[in-house]
Amino acid sequence: MAVAVGYLSIRIFGLNSHEGKKYAYSLGMAFQLTNIVRDFREDLQIGRCYIPRSKLKKYGIKRSILNLDKTNKIQKVLQDILKDADKFFKKADEISINLDKKKIVASELMKQFYKKIHTKMFNKNINIKKKVKLNFFDKTLILIHFILRKKN
Repeated sequence: MAVAVGYLSIRIFGLNSHEGKKYAYSLGMAFQLTNIVRDFREDLQIGRCYIPRSKLKKYGIKRSILNLDKTNKIQKVLQDILKDADKFFKKADEISINLDKKKIVASELMKQFYKKIHTKMFNKNINIKKKVKLNFFDKTLILIHFILRKKN
């Protein structure tokens, strides 16, 4: 879903190049994977699970929504997904260097918010009973850094 939104967004902002599409794909995947982990418990409570079967299979977990949050291997699965998200964030960073900065302002700001959420979970034991959120200080700091960033 996030990738489709990314593709639509780049067209609206005038980024129709092959590099623009790769950027949208990478950023969309990073956002989507971060959301899967952040919303894991909430999704289970409404009978949904967006964790790819391949990740569950890799750790020998059966796709039973009833006890998925109680398996001791779920942290490994969630970290594996966040590791993939990290690769997509890095790829989007690489690609963004060659894109028109004026056309990617909104997506770059959004990327900073998602990276902060990702950082709060990556390589940490995630309390899946509590949704990871950005507080007012986090959001303010991101906005200040974004405003003061280099505009090459």
